[in-house]
Amino acid sequence: MARRRKNNGFSQPMISFEYFFTDTSALQIRTVLRTAARTTNLRHCDGLALIFVRRGRGELIVNTRRFPIERGSLFMLSDYQFYQLSPARRSELEYVECQFSYRLYLFFVSSPYFRFTVPGFGPDPVIAKLEGKYLETAERLMNLQLKSQERERSGQREVLQVMELMGILVRSSRAESVYPNPPPEGSGAKSARAAKKAPPEEAE
Repeated sequence: MARRRKNNGFSQPMISFEYFFTDTSALQIRTVLRTAARTTNLRHCDGLALIFVRRGRGELIVNTRRFPIERGSLFMLSDYQFYQLSPARRSELEYVECQFSYRLYLFFVSSPYFRFTVPGFGPDPVIAKLEGKYLETAERLMNLQLKSQERERSGQREVLQVMELMGILVRSSRAESVYPNPPPEGSGAKSARAAKKAPPEEAE
C-alpha cells in the first residue's frame, strides 16, 4: 500500500495551492498598521482589502455613505469602493489594512473547505462587529500578518491566515443575506426587467 503523502503541516485547503498559483505575483499580501487622528484622504485599494479596527471609534465613509466603526470592526473593500476613515471627536483610530489580489480571493472561494456562501460585491462594504473569540482570533491573525510583512514573508501560512479572516467576516456579518452570490432567483434588477417585459393581463 502506498504511503499517504504528508501536506507539510498545512491543512487540506492548500493541496491545490501549487496548481492554482504558477507564479508568486498573486501571493503578495500587503499588511500595514495605520493611525488616523483626523479624516483620511480619499483612498481605494488595488484588489481587495480587509481592514480591522484595533482601537478607537468613528466612521467608515464609502462612496459618500457612512458606517459606524469601533474596536473590533472588520470590513472588506473592493477596488471600486472609494473610502475614508474618520475618527470620532477626541478619538484616534488605529487599524490594520491587509490588501490582496482578486486571484487570491478566487482561490478562497473555489476551495470546498471554505464552507460559507460567498459574499457578492455590492455598493456597500461587507462589515462586521467582532466580539469574543472572533475578536481575539482576528486580532491575533492581523498581528501575524504584520510580523510576516516585517519579515517580507508571503506564502501558504499567510494565505491561510487571510482565508480564516475572510471566514470570520462572512460568519459575523450579514453578507450572506445582504449580498448572496449568486443572488436568489427572481430578485433584484433581473426580476424588475422581467416584470417590464411581461404582457398585461387581459380582463375577463
